[in-house]
Amino acid sequence: MKAIFISGSPRKNKNTAQMLESAMKGAQEAGAEVEMIHLYSLNYKGCMSCFLCKRKGNTANGLCGFKDELQPVLEKVINADVFFCLSLGNDVEEKLPFTMFKNGEGVLVFYVCGHMFCFFDLNDFQVISLKCQPERIDELKAQYDCIGNPYNESPKHWIGIDPHTSPDKLTKDLIRNSYEIVKDKYTKK
Repeated sequence: MKAIFISGSPRKNKNTAQMLESAMKGAQEAGAEVEMIHLYSLNYKGCMSCFLCKRKGNTANGLCGFKDELQPVLEKVINADVFFCLSLGNDVEEKLPFTMFKNGEGVLVFYVCGHMFCFFDLNDFQVISLKCQPERIDELKAQYDCIGNPYNESPKHWIGIDPHTSPDKLTKDLIRNSYEIVKDKYTKK
């Protein structure tokens, strides 16, 4: 299996890259051929809406018609079995707030509106802890083996998800759900 990891962060050695490297290590241990790509150092432009990629008879297989440093990345993504892309929005902060605790130095926490909605241990990427609606928790646990209790949070309002066995779409949906729970709570007037 070939896995591509893409970082959109301008900082190559900070939290976003560390999180991707941790996921990359897990994929590598599972036997995947892995590669990390940092977009920030590449020279490319966004879509210019020329629709060359969508024209009938296009032999580029949906790739952009303009040749820049993103072209080889797009080819790698198309040929990969799986790819992970991470770039956090402007309203999300990421911090390592527990460095003063013996077992907390590697816990990466994501915040929106100054409140956490997601966290996991970079050194032991076994559980992603997420906020969840209390009425959904038992149903999710019954439906998915990859969902259990969170790490060090109340199981009434949080879930833990195994990133190695959870389907990608489920993981993304539950992270988005957690983000929206917290954002909605602290932006309502």
